[in-house]
Amino acid sequence: MARYQITDNLSTTLNIYNLFDKKYCTNIGFYSSAYYGDPRNLMLTTRYDF
Repeated sequence: MARYQITDNLSTTLNIYNLFDKKYCTNIGFYSSAYYGDPRNLMLTTRYDF
C-alpha cells in the first residue's frame, strides 16, 4: 500500500495484491479440493474529504 496526500482534502491510495504473482491455494476443502488464489491485481483509490 502506498498513499499520497495531494492536498489537505485530496489523497490517493494504491494497493497491490499478490505483488510477485505467486500461485497459492485458498479454500483447501473437502475431497482434496483446492482453489487457486487471485492473480496480481491493483486498486487505485482517490478520496476527497470535505
